[in-house]
Amino acid sequence: MRPEPSSPPRGRDEQSPAVLTAREAAEYLAVHIETLYRLVRAGELPHTRVNRALQFRRLDVDGYLEEQTARYWQQVDGRGRAGKGEGRTHRSE
Repeated sequence: MRPEPSSPPRGRDEQSPAVLTAREAAEYLAVHIETLYRLVRAGELPHTRVNRALQFRRLDVDGYLEEQTARYWQQVDGRGRAGKGEGRTHRSE
């Protein structure tokens, strides 16, 4: 009997649903559910409501991930912010 090929991480394959619940979206993003709600409140993650339930299009979640993907390395402090002097321009007079 041949071993089956390993499957992609749950929720990130082409067979996952086009619309995700809040819990599914949090799992897909690998974040805590409260972090997902914070992103929604901040307007950073597109969503829709069906009755009282939040729903997320996988396409929108993938777009959010693409926007958050770093293109270059930048040193940050313990809170994920640019370190002192980073990102600021200083004038020499």
